[in-house]
Amino acid sequence: MVPTNDDVDALFDQWSNNLTIDVVQSPYDDVFGRTFVIQDPDGHLVRVAPLD
Repeated sequence: MVPTNDDVDALFDQWSNNLTIDVVQSPYDDVFGRTFVIQDPDGHLVRVAPLD
């Protein structure tokens, strides 16, 4: 989790340029804030979202 919605977008920009990380779901607004999902090199799904 990151502090703000802007931090979600900044982290997405950083991670989307990493060829070892696959973007599963691009950033979008959900009821809990901005979010996206990536898959790390080991196959784990990671959701990034702002703190409550």
